[in-house]
Amino acid sequence: IFGSSSTDHPCSGQGFRSEGRAMPRVSVVRASGQPVLQDVHVMPGESVASLLDRVAEVLGDVRSALVTQEGRRLDGSATVAAEGLGDGDTLTAVALAPHVTLLPNVGAFAALRSSDGSVRTWGEPSLGGDSSAVEDHLAGDVRALCRTNAAFAALKFDGSVHTWGHAVFGGDSSAVREHLNGGVAAVFGTNSAFAALKADGSVWTWGSPHHGGESSTVREHLTEGVESVSRTDLGFTAFKSDGSMYSWGADSSEVVSELKGGAESVASSTELTFAVLRGDGSVAAWGEAQQGGDSSAVREHISSGVRAISSTRAAFAALKHDGSVHTWGDAALGGDSTRVREHLQAGVRAVCATRGAFAALKLSGSVHTWGDPQGGGDSTGVAQHLQEGVEAVYATFTSFAVVKRDGSVHTWGHPEFGGDCAAVAEDLRGGVAEINSTVSAFAAVKLNGLIRCWGNPMYGGLCPDLDGWSRK
Repeated sequence: IFGSSSTDHPCSGQGFRSEGRAMPRVSVVRASGQPVLQDVHVMPGESVASLLDRVAEVLGDVRSALVTQEGRRLDGSATVAAEGLGDGDTLTAVALAPHVTLLPNVGAFAALRSSDGSVRTWGEPSLGGDSSAVEDHLAGDVRALCRTNAAFAALKFDGSVHTWGHAVFGGDSSAVREHLNGGVAAVFGTNSAFAALKADGSVWTWGSPHHGGESSTVREHLTEGVESVSRTDLGFTAFKSDGSMYSWGADSSEVVSELKGGAESVASSTELTFAVLRGDGSVAAWGEAQQGGDSSAVREHISSGVRAISSTRAAFAALKHDGSVHTWGDAALGGDSTRVREHLQAGVRAVCATRGAFAALKLSGSVHTWGDPQGGGDSTGVAQHLQEGVEAVYATFTSFAVVKRDGSVHTWGHPEFGGDCAAVAEDLRGGVAEINSTVSAFAAVKLNGLIRCWGNPMYGGLCPDLDGWSRK
């Protein structure tokens, strides 16, 4: 990850003492074992952040973390003494920006290695887990990945786009192949269609006609002058340099109306129910009343100050700038949050959702859940791990996973679909940087570059052997 180098701290004379305690000598190496700092003295009262500054001097200001031989990530705000560093300890400097970026769809994962732009895939073959048809194009120089529910698209540095996965969901781009051989600036995906925005201002689409793959009704407006593209789960909207907007896909008229009015985001619980977050912080919902289309019970709370909305398959949760959360929709699937209401009054940092339950992450690092018990709404089995120290929450359709400040992972929900991580528990005790998920499996990227998976093996829960590839 880093170029090899070594240095020594100026105050490294033998016998120097601080506060009556001998200063321990520590070494820092990169993941390959090559030295960064060798036998440097650190004062017991020195912060870990100070040691990180020394590492940055060698590595060119690369933002990194220090990890012990046991896989524990050191707290930058703590002192050397508090972190228990002893004489002769060796730490590993690891880039905080993941060396490998994971992108999941409903049943497969695609991993992009930043060092050379190569891609690896696994999971359900028909949903994108098998990329053998385009493997030559994925051997390197891939700039970015995009997904639908069942297909992937790779945008290369030469401006070409290559697709694989379920044909109807965008895996087959042969109909617009001539437009994807070069000059593409960005690719966007709905549930089942892709749109490519080219440098010349034209837009080309493929995939399911119901969700934006068919753009013939607005084709004359997409040949030039498009500056940006917005997507929802069901369709696209193109914004042109002359200020005009054109939309296509399923039932997009009301969404377009909201976008024209300044809506910032659109969330859908089902294809029959929508909620939009407007630029003024208010939320509007419509569609099937019992599935979240009727928000009258919380209207006074969501008329202003909302910063994010999330949804299960039949309920919504609105997170406000004041840290409060307000819910509506099917009570059993998260619309009723009275059981945890006291925890949702303030201090909530983020809300995550399965298809039937919500989890609220608070600024204190605690997590509180509600909704379908079988879908993650019941977290009593891991309650002791959710009281503090949680940094992020992730979800499959029926399970949750959290990453704590010490890099450990804890899961709950449906055991076969990600709620049980026992098979890889040893590797999840520390050093985890981030998690991604399909509908029924999780994949964790560790600070040392390793990738570990669990959950439904058909949908990505069984990783191929990526250890050699992911750590290069």
